[in-house]
Amino acid sequence: NAGFNFFQIGTGRYIFGSSTDDGVNKIQVTGSQLLTGTINLPELIIKIFSGQTYAQPYLQIQTSAGTPIMAFSNITAGNIFMGVGVGAANTSGAGNVAIGNPGFFGTTFAANTTGGSCTVVGHGALVANTTGSGHIAIGNNCMISNTTGTLNTAIGQASLAFNITGNRNVAIGNNAARGSAAGLANYSNIVAVGQDSFNSPTSGDNCIAIGRSCLAALGGAVAIGAGTIAIGSGCAQNRQIGSNNILIGFSNCLDESIVDNNIVIGANSTLATASAISNTTLLGTGMSSTLSNIVGIGITTQNIILGITAITADNGARLQISGNQSVGVVTSPTPLRRSPNPV
Repeated sequence: NAGFNFFQIGTGRYIFGSSTDDGVNKIQVTGSQLLTGTINLPELIIKIFSGQTYAQPYLQIQTSAGTPIMAFSNITAGNIFMGVGVGAANTSGAGNVAIGNPGFFGTTFAANTTGGSCTVVGHGALVANTTGSGHIAIGNNCMISNTTGTLNTAIGQASLAFNITGNRNVAIGNNAARGSAAGLANYSNIVAVGQDSFNSPTSGDNCIAIGRSCLAALGGAVAIGAGTIAIGSGCAQNRQIGSNNILIGFSNCLDESIVDNNIVIGANSTLATASAISNTTLLGTGMSSTLSNIVGIGITTQNIILGITAITADNGARLQISGNQSVGVVTSPTPLRRSPNPV
């Protein structure tokens, strides 16, 4: 009932609740506003200017000092851009949803021009993307270096952070497949699941790393060969890895470098760093080897039993085989003999 102040300045602007003119906006309201609907129709409609661009949001929220803190700038139904500067460079990219605000490395989705079908949520996520399409980037500062890479999925803070043009990667977990600022990488077809998994390698296509710090170079950037599979927390951590290796187990091959075509399965099993080992297979917990081109099965406290469906007895022999055996060439001076007490 106290009424309100209403001033018209010339023919261009209308001011409510104040006599101060900001000199820009045609309608200026000071104080709280209430809009009460009385009919089943849209209660507030903003018709944007026909020449509106993504760089100029149609709705902006500011602090009392005039600093923008939120903005809405999608100008077609094909995109949803929420956040200060989000989507500002977009020209023809369509099917994008980008939500965020400026982060440490830049503004969410701010450089995108024609990239489409991207879902981006997080401060500073996908800041450098220009034409890359089909991304899912969820997490602050994830995929900050991607420019033209396509079809990547990064979920977690700084995941896939330093990949530039790599395609079809999946990184789930904080710093997963993060890469290294010292050696920006272009991974493709990587699967990294777990905090710090595949963190800091500078190369390595078609690799799989599952487990916390698995295939991670926490002490600095290293190269990883293509086609390596590592599963287990701490597996193959802090080491340079060749190609086509399979490493499975907790702390498997920790802090040591290996070459190509090795299989190591078992917790705390490893291959010696200085031996440049390749084509070696180790099956067992706590095993190690300094040799290439060998197969090691079991440790000294284990007996090996082959050909038994349900093992219920152990005769104490190191190798126990049920069924006929055929050996093409015997190079050992001791011939193969059948145990008098087979399992």
